[in-house]
Amino acid sequence: MLDLTIDNLNLEVFGAAGQEHRIEPILRRAMVLLSERLPDIESSAQIDRLTLEPLGLRMAAMSDEQAAGRIAEAILEALASNLEGKRWPR
Repeated sequence: MLDLTIDNLNLEVFGAAGQEHRIEPILRRAMVLLSERLPDIESSAQIDRLTLEPLGLRMAAMSDEQAAGRIAEAILEALASNLEGKRWPR
């Protein structure tokens, strides 16, 4: 099973004027979704740093659940590419 620890999460949020109050709940939900979606991975691989491409979330046009889902999916995609060749069920 994968043991994932996120020590530090840096975000750059642009164009979220009036939406700032949504950021923390969206991130909390994204982490819950991530934990639910992580497959069983038998790996001792260590990833020191994981960088994601900019997501371009249009917060004014998205629900919190949609935004959280997109963040969780982007993290999963980045993990999958870093663990390629390991036992990663698709």
